[in-house]
Amino acid sequence: MSGPATVSFNGGPEQAVELPHRWPRIPGPVTATYRIDIDLPRSETAFLLIPAAQHALSARLNGTRVPGTEIHIVGELSIGSPYMLEIPDGLGGSAEFIVTLTRKSGVIPGYLSPVYAVDESAMESVRWAWVFVTRGTRASMIGLQAIVILALATVWLARPRDPIFGWLLLIG
Repeated sequence: MSGPATVSFNGGPEQAVELPHRWPRIPGPVTATYRIDIDLPRSETAFLLIPAAQHALSARLNGTRVPGTEIHIVGELSIGSPYMLEIPDGLGGSAEFIVTLTRKSGVIPGYLSPVYAVDESAMESVRWAWVFVTRGTRASMIGLQAIVILALATVWLARPRDPIFGWLLLIG
């Protein structure tokens, strides 16, 4: 689990916070920068888990950009998204994790949940699900479902009295 954290808003002074943390209501564009001391597992593959972050997130670990923040499994960033960030090899031990949450406009407060550092064995049972929902698989499945529905509707419209398509009335 994450250690002590500080936050600064729009480059202002840092203040100590406890995660989870919700911003105060600040109107307009806001950039919140969280600095978190974290102990990383000493394994070949490790992950940082952020169960919920509200607004656009970018992350750095000891100054190195952590890839994976551009993947959103929820469409709207102001609603909140979970993140599973793979830690680059060789970055085990004590580290400074910097999370930047950016809101371009509006008044929706930001939120950052606790951050968890885990090794690959802890992710074994759920990693396949994460890969499924964050890669192109999810978008492909939605596209294929739309094509099937369109094809069935086309056939039904062409032959509405065919008894084999009677079950399609249930979806109409």
